[in-house]
Amino acid sequence: QPAFNKKLDLKEIIRTKPFSGKILLAEDNEINQEVISELLKSYGFGVEIANNGEEVIDWLIKSKDPNSYRLILMDLHMPKMDGLQTTRKIRNELKILNLPIIALTADVIKGITDQVKEAGMNDYISKPIEPESFISVISKWTDFDPPKKSFQPVSDKTEELYELKPVQGINLDKGLVHLAENK
Repeated sequence: QPAFNKKLDLKEIIRTKPFSGKILLAEDNEINQEVISELLKSYGFGVEIANNGEEVIDWLIKSKDPNSYRLILMDLHMPKMDGLQTTRKIRNELKILNLPIIALTADVIKGITDQVKEAGMNDYISKPIEPESFISVISKWTDFDPPKKSFQPVSDKTEELYELKPVQGINLDKGLVHLAENK
């Protein structure tokens, strides 16, 4: 069970302080790539995307300074090389030991925490992404400290432009929570 040290209220956070540094997102699903990268960018993070573990290794080898990444968000189930194999290679062969690697997984199987730690990962985030927990884990492993202030209310006219119509079989309210209210 991951340790989430901070409980953040997204409605109390204003994104005025950009974060310096890049996050390497290792994720093969294009929708997850978009959702996660948009959430990260909304907090000022730079994001680079690798589609599988082999690409992660290539990025790190070609990088003049692998520590230019503040952390890696690593999906556990990717083609070519999964997240656990990739992490083992980063830790054991590339000898990159100080770069935090956070697992992204929809697995709820018993022992996933042990597998993640055994591979050399520092923490994990469950999918679907819950923005508050997600940012809490990112904050735990980086120097990112989101300011806690109120958002300025969006005007009614702007809100009307983004009015979402109900779709049968889709819970819009729950979906928006996973997207940090980003319509």
